[in-house]
Amino acid sequence: MSSFKLTLLILLTSLSSIYAWVHPGILHSAGDLKRMLSYVNAGRAGTPSNQYSDYLLLARDYLSSDTYGMSTPVTILTQRAAFERDGTAAYQNALMWYLTGDKSHANKSIAIMDSWSSTIKSVDPAYRDRQLASSLGPFMMTNAAEIIRYTDAGWTTTGIQNFEFMLTNVFYPRLNDHSGSQYEANVGSGNTKAMMAFGVFTQNQTMYNEAIDYYSNERCSGLPLDISPTGQASESGRDQQHVQLGLGNLAESCQIAAVQGTHDLYGLLSNRLLVGYEYTAKYNLGYTVPYDASFQRCSAHNIGGPFPTISTSGRGRFRPIYELAYAHYVSTKKLSMPYTSQIIQQVVTEVGSGVNSRADNSGWGTLKYRIL
Repeated sequence: MSSFKLTLLILLTSLSSIYAWVHPGILHSAGDLKRMLSYVNAGRAGTPSNQYSDYLLLARDYLSSDTYGMSTPVTILTQRAAFERDGTAAYQNALMWYLTGDKSHANKSIAIMDSWSSTIKSVDPAYRDRQLASSLGPFMMTNAAEIIRYTDAGWTTTGIQNFEFMLTNVFYPRLNDHSGSQYEANVGSGNTKAMMAFGVFTQNQTMYNEAIDYYSNERCSGLPLDISPTGQASESGRDQQHVQLGLGNLAESCQIAAVQGTHDLYGLLSNRLLVGYEYTAKYNLGYTVPYDASFQRCSAHNIGGPFPTISTSGRGRFRPIYELAYAHYVSTKKLSMPYTSQIIQQVVTEVGSGVNSRADNSGWGTLKYRIL
C-alpha cells in the first residue's frame, strides 16, 4: 500500500469517531449563504456588483420561478432530463427562498422534492446513462434539500425521511456500480460529488468516506487518472464540454470537503486541480498547450478514441465552473491562476449550465463564490 493511501486510510478511520457534520454543508455553509445575501441586500440598497448582477440573472431564470411547472414523477427513471430540470429548479428555488425570504420559493422546492421522493422506486439498470441519471440531477436536488432542511423552511419530517430513503436506496446503489464503463472520467467524477452530497445529507460516514477515496484513488475517475501532471484532462482529446464538466465535478467535490472541513482535496497532488483548470483555460482562450496522446480516459474506444490530438470541439465555450476554483485557489489561498482569471474577466457573470445541460454543474458562481 502506498504511503498516500495508508495516510488516507488512517485519516478516514480516525474521522469516523471524531467527526461532527456541518449543516448546511454541501456546496454552501451558513457563512456562504450569508455572504450571498449580503451582496443581494447591498444591491437592493443601491450598491452595484457583479455578484448582484448574477443574482438578478438567477432570479430571472425560469428554473428559479415559484411557478415553475415540474415534470410528472415516475416510479422507474428511464431518462434523466426531467429529473435534472426539476432538481435544478428545486435548488434554484431553495437559493431564492434564502435570498428573498419568500416562502413560495421554499414551497416550490419542497413540492418538487416530495413529489419525486414519494414516487420514484428505481433507476432502470438497462438505461445507458443510469449513473448520470443518479448523480447530476440528484446532486442538485440534494443541495436544495440541504438548504431547505436547515433554514426553517417548513419541510416535514416525513418529507425529509422520504428524501433520505430515495438517496440511499434509489440513487446510491447506481453510483456504487463499477461494472462496464460506468465509473469513468466525467461520469465517475459526477458519481463522486453526488455520493459526497448524499453522505452529508444523510450523515452517512461510510458513504462520505467512500466518495473521498474515489476522488483520490478510483482507477478510472480519481484525480490522478483525470488530470495529468501537466494539467491535461483524460478527455482533452474528446471535446472541451466533457473536460469542463469533469473539472467542475472535481471542484464541487473539493468544495464539499472544504465546507465540511474534513479533507483538503483542493490541495491534493500539489494542487493538481489548479493545474488542470489552468491547462484547460489556457487552451480554451486560444493558446497552445502540450498534448500527450498516451494519457486517455478508460475505455476511450467506446467514445471514438483513443484521441491522437487535443479536441477543438467546444473550444472557447466556457462552462460555469471557473469562479469556484478561482475563489478557493486565488481569493482564499492567494495562488496564481492567470488563464482562469482571464476567463472570469471575459464572462463577468457566471450563469447556469445551459438549456441542454442544466444539471451538469451548479453554476451562478459569481454570486455564490466570488469574494470581494
